[in-house]
Amino acid sequence: MSGFSAIALGAALTILSVGTADASYYYYYGQSAQPGSVYLPAQQRPAVKKQARRPKAEQPKKDAAAPHQPRGPLTIVVSLGEQRARVFDATGQIAEAPVSSGTKAHPTFTGVFSVIQKDRYHHSNLYNNAPMPYMQRLTWSGTAMHTGVLPGYAASHGCIRLPNSFASQLWGMTKLGTRVVVARSGVTPVDISHPQLALLKRKPDAATPIADSRAAGKSAAVDSTVSDAPSPAVPSGEPLAAEPAPTPAVEPVATPAASPAADTPAPAAAAPAPSTPLVEYGPPRPMKPGPVSIFVSKKEGKLFVRKGFEPIYETPITFARPDAVLGTHVFTATAFEDDGQALRWTALSLPPELRAEPTAETRKGKGAKAAAPAIAAATPTASAKDALDRVQLPAEAVERLAELMSPGASLIVSDKGLGSHTGRGTDFIVLSR
Repeated sequence: MSGFSAIALGAALTILSVGTADASYYYYYGQSAQPGSVYLPAQQRPAVKKQARRPKAEQPKKDAAAPHQPRGPLTIVVSLGEQRARVFDATGQIAEAPVSSGTKAHPTFTGVFSVIQKDRYHHSNLYNNAPMPYMQRLTWSGTAMHTGVLPGYAASHGCIRLPNSFASQLWGMTKLGTRVVVARSGVTPVDISHPQLALLKRKPDAATPIADSRAAGKSAAVDSTVSDAPSPAVPSGEPLAAEPAPTPAVEPVATPAASPAADTPAPAAAAPAPSTPLVEYGPPRPMKPGPVSIFVSKKEGKLFVRKGFEPIYETPITFARPDAVLGTHVFTATAFEDDGQALRWTALSLPPELRAEPTAETRKGKGAKAAAPAIAAATPTASAKDALDRVQLPAEAVERLAELMSPGASLIVSDKGLGSHTGRGTDFIVLSR
C-alpha cells in the first residue's frame, strides 16, 4: 500500500470514529449548506453577547372584553352597520368587539332577542361539523352568537361571529335570558323615569310567592286557549343556519298550540270576558326562576307576560292615538331604589328599519326600471317616553305585575306582534323587520 493510500485510509477511519457525543461538539456556522461552507468547533463560535430578557408587559387586547363582574342585568347590542357588539350593564358599556354577521343572501335578523341556550363545544350539523365554540343561541331556528372567523365584513350564514377571546369572556358573563338587541345601527341604553314605570314596583308584602297566593285561591285560571301558547317541544339538536321564512301557525281549540304563535292577532274566541280580563295559562303552578318579561303589542292589542321562558297570562290593552307609530322600545329594570320597592329603569329604542318604496317606472332603456330609494319604514319613530305615554296599562295587570317585579324585569313596547320565533323555551322574540 502506498503512503498516500495509507494516509487517506487513516483520515477516513478518524472521521468514522467521531461518535454522537463528539458530533455535537461541532455546529454549522452559516445559514445554508453551500459548497465551501465551514464547520467550526464550538470553541471557535463567534462571541454573541446575550442580553437579559426584560419581562414583557402584557398589553390589553383592544377588542377583547375586559375582565369585569357585571353589575345588574346585561344587555348585548349588535350593530350590523358597524359590525360591532357592545355589552352594557347597570353602569354603562363594559365591553366591545368586532363581529361578522350574515350576508345579503343569509341575513341576520334584527329585533329583540335573548339567550335561550348555551353550548360551550357546539358543532354545526349542517356545515361539515364545523366547530362553533361558546355558542349562545338566540332562536331555535338557527340564529346564535359564537366564535368564528372575522374577515372584517359580513360573511356568516345568519349567525353573529365573535372573536374567540371576546366570546369566551362573554360566555362567563351571560346567563339564560340575557337580553340581546340586533339593530342596523348602534343603540345605547339610557336612564329613564316615567309614571307608567313607577307603577311597576314591588309590593311591600311581596315576600309571599305568587304561586302560593294563587294556590290559595287568590286567582284562578280561566282559559288555556291563548295566542301565546308554547309549541309542543324544543328541538335538542337544532342546526345553526339561516332562518326560514316564518309560516302561519294553527291554533287548536282546546289544547296547546302545535307551533309557535303566529304574527297575527288572536282569534276573537281567545279574548277574555270583560269580567275576567286576565287570561291565564293553565292551572296554578310554581313560577320558574328568572325575571319577568312583559310585551305590549299594538298590533295585537294585548299585554303578554312570561317568566322563566314560560307564558303566565295576557290581557287586552288600549293605546292613545292608536294610528300613530310607536316604534320598538326595550325598558329594563336595573336595580331597586333605596326603598327596596321602586325600580330604576333604562330604555333602548331600536332605529327604524329601511325598506324600498316602489316608484313609477322610468324607462332608461328597454324594460329598465328606476331604482327604488330606501326610506324609513316608520318615520318619525316615537320616543320611548312618548310610547309609554300612549300605553294604558289595565289596573288588574299592574296589580299582578307588582308581585313579580325585580331587577332584570323587562318591558317591550312595539308596533309589532308575536312572531313565529316566540315559542316554547324562549322569551319574547320581536323581529323589527
